[in-house]
Amino acid sequence: MIDIFIIYLSDLQVDRDAEQFQFDFQRDVQKVIGFNVKMKVHTRKGIRVANYLGSLHMENRSEVKLAAIDSDKAVVVEFKHDGKLSQEVGVHIQFELLYHTVSGHRRLRIHNASLNCSSQLIETFRSSQAETLLNYFAKTAYRAVLDQGTKRVQDQLVTHLTRMLASYRKHCAHSAPTRGQLVMPQFLKVLPLYLNCLRKSKVLLPGPGVSIDDRAYLRQLVMSMGIAETNVLFYPRLLPIHGLNENQVTVPREVRCTARTLSPEGFYLLEDGLNLFLWIGMLAPAEWIQNVFGAPSFNAVDCGAVSRLRARRDSRYFIVKL
Repeated sequence: MIDIFIIYLSDLQVDRDAEQFQFDFQRDVQKVIGFNVKMKVHTRKGIRVANYLGSLHMENRSEVKLAAIDSDKAVVVEFKHDGKLSQEVGVHIQFELLYHTVSGHRRLRIHNASLNCSSQLIETFRSSQAETLLNYFAKTAYRAVLDQGTKRVQDQLVTHLTRMLASYRKHCAHSAPTRGQLVMPQFLKVLPLYLNCLRKSKVLLPGPGVSIDDRAYLRQLVMSMGIAETNVLFYPRLLPIHGLNENQVTVPREVRCTARTLSPEGFYLLEDGLNLFLWIGMLAPAEWIQNVFGAPSFNAVDCGAVSRLRARRDSRYFIVKL
């Protein structure tokens, strides 16, 4: 097996993309990598591994093979229990990773995990995380799209979500819900929003509006992503930066990514892990626009000509530091 890292620059322009290409290439060459990887997952009786999801190869159902592994790769392991589990003992899982270093040394890494069990369905919902489920559904959908049409995969996401919420409504609601009342788990209230963002992603959009290159690149990228990366990719972070000052430069608290949140007097950073956008309100202070872009007003900013901001002791400095 050969591991290939992909640097994708759509509509390549040397004067615009040279710096980005150099940074991506340098990062991929310098990061720590393990080669000729084999991974196994061991479980106790009553629970078994049902599926592996990621950029991987499997010659059998028990062993995962990877040409290389690094900090940018993540694998989802799906478990199913087909026997009685003890609430007192819990579930014990062992992850075994065998690989070679760049210098040729063989390494074995073992992780042991102990999970609680419960006979109450409501405990399952309470311990669930929407971000983890988003990562799982993204990888299952992006794998299924190779064999099924995008419309069918989109419908399957809706079906899974509907059954999940219907099960909670039926078995876990504290009081009998009225007809038409939406009852949702506390920690999964944003899951419908996340899955709707997934349904509208480039890989699952039907029609010729998205190129094959864009679909293929995003698909192989997501199949290796971890939970934090898929979360910000499908629901970007929106950071208000008009509160930055000279005394402290820290990452501001992100706000809800909606048009209603944006203030015409403010300026925001929007990032999805792949792209970074600077949103400027039409009523943003002219002094700030002059400091950052060297333009006298909002209308004079040439968005197509913006390059990386150079650090100095003004508004540019705080953006670069952030």
